[in-house]
Amino acid sequence: MELFRAVGIEDTIHSVVGEQHSAGSVARVKNLSDPDVTFFDVPWTPDFARVSPSVFVTCDQDVLEPTLADRARELGADIRFSTELVELHQGENGVRAVVRDRGETTEIHAQYVVAADGIHSPAREMLGIERSGPGVLDNRLNVLFDTDLEPTLQGKRLTAAMVSDINGSIVPRATRPWVLSVQGDKTEGYDEEQFIDLIRKGVGHSNFTVKIVEVLPWRPTAYTADRYRSGRVFLAGDAANVMPPTGGFGGNVGIQGAYNLAWKLAAVMSGKADDTLLDTYEAERMPVDRGTVDEAMLRLWSWHGNPDSPKAEREPLPDNTVMFGYRYRSTAVLSEEDDPALFEDPREPSGRPGARAPHVRLTRDGDELSTVDLFGRGFVLLTGPEAHQWHQAGQILTDTGDLQATHQIGGAELRDIEGAWAQSYGVSPAGASLVRPDGFVAWRANGTPEGDATATLREALHRILHPQVTVTA
Repeated sequence: MELFRAVGIEDTIHSVVGEQHSAGSVARVKNLSDPDVTFFDVPWTPDFARVSPSVFVTCDQDVLEPTLADRARELGADIRFSTELVELHQGENGVRAVVRDRGETTEIHAQYVVAADGIHSPAREMLGIERSGPGVLDNRLNVLFDTDLEPTLQGKRLTAAMVSDINGSIVPRATRPWVLSVQGDKTEGYDEEQFIDLIRKGVGHSNFTVKIVEVLPWRPTAYTADRYRSGRVFLAGDAANVMPPTGGFGGNVGIQGAYNLAWKLAAVMSGKADDTLLDTYEAERMPVDRGTVDEAMLRLWSWHGNPDSPKAEREPLPDNTVMFGYRYRSTAVLSEEDDPALFEDPREPSGRPGARAPHVRLTRDGDELSTVDLFGRGFVLLTGPEAHQWHQAGQILTDTGDLQATHQIGGAELRDIEGAWAQSYGVSPAGASLVRPDGFVAWRANGTPEGDATATLREALHRILHPQVTVTA
């Protein structure tokens, strides 16, 4: 939601999903009528406001994607449905794609291709990129059904329930079909009454209406592509990695990966960066994606494990640590130290290069905003209230177009409500933090510059945008 906030559709998503999807509880129960309920800790707890200005939302894909499409069209995108990629050819100066639209083939010439064509990814197959990981984990059936049941449990709004009586889960909705997910590998051999009986068993009584809408087979899977880049083609979304739904990380990872790649493509295509910057997409995202797959697998065992399952080596990390605490290491980050940790607690941010730039509450002209609201279009320099040399250097590079903006935190423009900026960003009041377009810290200085501040800042930008060494995972 933070990333959608940056592209101007956060409020639109809230309006299309409604209040019911902005909060809720996840439960483990024998059935929905049993008084013995275990409620899980959820990532939208009240102290989450310390981490982000945005609010957690559950949004179905068929609701989200039209919102994304509308915004993309506003920004000039040419979206073509009923269109299949048939051939893909690369050359020194670009890519030629042959596409088919209801029998008619045409060619598209582009500088780069982002293959976000799903778990089976024909583009990945054309490129000969293999995948590795645990593979297919189970065979499941999703049963969509209409009902007059209330989407609550013991007075709490319910997001999902793991139901032991049916060895499955139930996902309620306020205005759309509910979902029953159970083991099964095909829809043949079942009739509606069998599914209705399963639903009644999961609910624990039969005093409600139920109508089967659709039955969809699917397979929880865990894979990561062995490469994310092949020449001028990049894998994204499920084409790059896929994981079981335990934790709900898959959609987040796809959005985060696309956001990581987008600013780098923009920088290269505008001539501000070398093509080698694009190698950092794989270097940064692949370790994070693999780490997130591991977290989803840990949850799969701890939530649905049985006595014969292998014992997990450790407990899963908190959800917010996985979603907000991941860190990048590549030539697009000017690291200060060799810290191998992939995740950090976002409630105790380090502000170190490679970490997400922390949320700090600010006011401007009496209106409250977040540091997060300052990012998303280009490189931004944040300086402390005593960082006069850094601020002056940032203004010079803003005037030349090297930076999108320079902001002094705690100065006349932006008031630091809680006095938290310097500690959150790991610098002194005389320090500075350079933040990338995707909201990750690229470089920082703890205090006053030792030499020419403008030259130091310009060199940092050059090293990030024109890397000489390709870093791979």
